[in-house]
Amino acid sequence: MQVHAEYNAKHAFVVTVDEIEKIWSTLSKSYEHIEAQTKCADGINRTFTCSDDLVSYTNPKRAEIKIIEIVFSNRSSEHYDRGSVRIGKKFGETLSLSVHGEENHVTATNTSLRDLFNEIKPWFSGLATLDLSLVFMPLCVLLFSFLYLTTRGNEVKEVSSSSAVLAIVATLGLFATLFLSAWIVGRLRNKIFPIATFAIGQGRVRNELIDKIRWAVVIGSAVSVFASIAVGLMMPK
Repeated sequence: MQVHAEYNAKHAFVVTVDEIEKIWSTLSKSYEHIEAQTKCADGINRTFTCSDDLVSYTNPKRAEIKIIEIVFSNRSSEHYDRGSVRIGKKFGETLSLSVHGEENHVTATNTSLRDLFNEIKPWFSGLATLDLSLVFMPLCVLLFSFLYLTTRGNEVKEVSSSSAVLAIVATLGLFATLFLSAWIVGRLRNKIFPIATFAIGQGRVRNELIDKIRWAVVIGSAVSVFASIAVGLMMPK
């Protein structure tokens, strides 16, 4: 019986040489033809026909891997089993799997690769995929509410045009600062907590460096929070 299975995920991932070899090994159990194509930062698409060549790619920064797409097939006289695996962000999704063919092949491939997708999900996935607008939009609302409440009870006075302009500029400056902060936080978040990480070749060294920075940020933030709490508790009431 011919069946079809699809799976898509939006969580962050860290792919190493071991995961690439596991994917290739899983597919080779059911499919004869396996080919991987990488989309790299230099705009070149590179094709690999074996896992050894793929994991041996140097993956330099200027040509680092952005997406890996693996297509596989197993043609017989009666059926044509086929499918694809994509690792990398595209249309908001980071991982995808599509398999068509005999039920036993589809079931085995779908189960193994979905389990592997869960294994490559890092602990910081929630931070990497968090929609920052959910954080900064409430801040904008709170800021607007604060400005409204602080001016609501004041007596209406005739003000000069220059004072009105200064008030408008000050308000716009506050919102501009908030949006600039959101942009900076977003850029830093993407660097320290990336959604897609290919720890292959030179990418492994880059990932190890970022991991050290990541833990320094987390530990530093935790120490800062606990220190603030401790100071607050020790302050005389």
